[in-house]
Amino acid sequence: MDREFLFRAGSVYADRSIIQGQAWSVGMLAVLKQAAPEAKRYEERLRLLLPAKDELLDFPRRLDGVSRAHQVSQTFSFRGNAVSPQGNEPGYIGFTIDAVGSYTNVVNFFRELEVKSTRFLVSIDSLDISRSDPQYRARAEGKVFFR
Repeated sequence: MDREFLFRAGSVYADRSIIQGQAWSVGMLAVLKQAAPEAKRYEERLRLLLPAKDELLDFPRRLDGVSRAHQVSQTFSFRGNAVSPQGNEPGYIGFTIDAVGSYTNVVNFFRELEVKSTRFLVSIDSLDISRSDPQYRARAEGKVFFR
């Protein structure tokens, strides 16, 4: 009888654990359902942070403005074919920028382009800077992303 009692007690304990787990899951589901509309709004805002592919035509103009602000002369070209977005991954296209100016201005130009730019999401993959008296020359290769 003691054995049967212990078996039933263990079974009740296991059932209670299962019920508690299910109650927790139901509670979490309710929280997630309640948060879904807000998450959807944030998802839409994040999506709007990336420009559409055809909006990348404005990227060279953005570079012109940043280069003028930092007193850097630059040439720009897109490089290769665009990689289309895949699922949650954004699309991108490569680019090359050649820039000339003082060391500080060139560094600040690329810093603003990669870190401070709010219109385009940019990743600089390589940056080579060399002195060309009295100025500095920089060549950067990178990607600009789109939705």
